[in-house]
Amino acid sequence: MNQQPLFSLITPSYNTVKYVQEMIDSVFAQTYINWELIIIDDCSTDDSWQYLQQYANHPQISIYQNDRNRGVGHSYHRASYLAKGEIIGILDPDDSLATNDALEIMVKHHLHYKDSGIICSRHYAFNEWQGILWESAPRDKDENLSYLTDRENHAEHFITFKREPYRLVGGINPTYRNAPDQDLYFRMEEVSKITFVDDILYNYRITSGGLTRNSYKNMYWHVNSIIISCQRRGIDPEPVVDKLIKQLMQPRIDQYNRLLNSRYYKVGYKVLTPIYKTKDFLSRIFKPKRGI
Repeated sequence: MNQQPLFSLITPSYNTVKYVQEMIDSVFAQTYINWELIIIDDCSTDDSWQYLQQYANHPQISIYQNDRNRGVGHSYHRASYLAKGEIIGILDPDDSLATNDALEIMVKHHLHYKDSGIICSRHYAFNEWQGILWESAPRDKDENLSYLTDRENHAEHFITFKREPYRLVGGINPTYRNAPDQDLYFRMEEVSKITFVDDILYNYRITSGGLTRNSYKNMYWHVNSIIISCQRRGIDPEPVVDKLIKQLMQPRIDQYNRLLNSRYYKVGYKVLTPIYKTKDFLSRIFKPKRGI
């Protein structure tokens, strides 16, 4: 890898005309200038494709549209194989780079950690109503721990990878309509290392209709990726899947328990319970007879 490698950013786009300019502006603001941005529109039903036409002749931006709606896995896969860079980064259309030196920092780490196929950073999670909701926790990955079997060492945005090991494993699976990145991380871990950068380089937007927020579908594809990866490695998938589900569900269980133990719930329960009991009693007394 040369000292100024081309950095390819790949973006699958679907109905994100409201946010895409913010993403593009964050790329324009980068101090590292040897980049290209590849956007694949998956037959958006809003004005996304029309909006992107203004960049049709930009020397560093390439825009394409699928022949039909094929899903995010196909768009990622197509963009990654159109990419010319030695480093590839995932930049979703409703997200953005958090700092002007995000690409520069990642390039330095890729040059230093030559055996790392994936290098990822920390991120801010935010929405347009409340601003920053949280930031991902700092951590150092133990190189002896597996991303597959140790959920504390999951990869997160900003996700970047070297082109050579990425293509060695076949890239992102184009048939995955949700969570295609998880399957990729499991496969790349089998041929290279994963390195974490303790810098917040990415803004991860929380939206009501975003693909990554469709938790049930994501869960299905995520579990499917785990089972297939375990089968490749000769590992029993049941304890791995069980650990994942427990870690994902525990925060919701804790939140539910806090609600049950809250003063507001207890007061509301005492006030509303007699009302519901009276309503149920009256409905049974005055229930209309059938056939009349």
